Amino acid sequence: MNPVVVVRTGSANLASVVASLERLDERAVVTDDPGLVRSAGLLVLPGVGSFGAAMRRLESSGCAQALRERIAEARPLLAICLGLQLLLEESEESQGVGGLGVVQGRAERFGPGVRVPQMGWNFVAPTPGCGLIEAASMYFANSYRLREIPVGWEGATSEHGGTFVAALEHLRQVIGLRGYGQRDPLNEYKSEAFQLFETMIANLREGVTAQLMRVEVVQAPPEDQAAQLPYMEAHKIDPFTGEDEMAYADATLSPALAGGNGGAPRAAVARDPNNPATWGKVGRNEACPCGSGKKYKHCHGRFG
Repeated sequence: MNPVVVVRTGSANLASVVASLERLDERAVVTDDPGLVRSAGLLVLPGVGSFGAAMRRLESSGCAQALRERIAEARPLLAICLGLQLLLEESEESQGVGGLGVVQGRAERFGPGVRVPQMGWNFVAPTPGCGLIEAASMYFANSYRLREIPVGWEGATSEHGGTFVAALEHLRQVIGLRGYGQRDPLNEYKSEAFQLFETMIANLREGVTAQLMRVEVVQAPPEDQAAQLPYMEAHKIDPFTGEDEMAYADATLSPALAGGNGGAPRAAVARDPNNPATWGKVGRNEACPCGSGKKYKHCHGRFG
């Protein structure tokens, strides 16, 4: 469990704060290390005593700037008693000593005729926008107060010689506070907008890559080309007679090799060498059925 870090201001009710956290089963660490103040998950800024003395201690330890940067980043902070007044720009109690300046306003002493310090229980009434502060009675021991809730903040008020601010609350992350961390709010807007754009591009790339990694390429099986191609036959037309010289070329082939449509063998033609009537249609380039050994066109065919 990460501890709750309590800032050492040099004038604070540290023992009471630590004891309260321990009753809540929280482990407390008291420090004046700026690095720990800046990085702590939960931070408490307590304070009892002089505004000027506490601010000088914070400035000398480097915790003042660490607090400004932390608040500029809208990280959790609980400021108690004098700790709340240290967030202001200044206090009437210590003229010429500047506060942390993260809350606009000045701590002023209660007016004439008012019992000072205010010691005892008093009722606290939160504004409608508060998300943490509830209406309740709280114990006070203070001589200085903030008169009004600053613009942009929510808070609670109480009555002692008039209305004063009893608590402040800021739950929203406001760019305007970045100026108190010595950073230009306009540049902060630009920087955050660019970061959002980069995040969007990174998410798009991740989404597209994830989709591409799930794509499965399906390839159709190769078609049987032999089944698709038509049966091819060679033809040669004689320019003088107009006959297809290849039509009967397969007549001289063996029945197993003589091909017709689909490669089916043709029936052999029975021819009598001595009876031209049995020869049928003879191709001009075929061997003459008479048995002379000449081509038909050079033998009996030349008389046709």
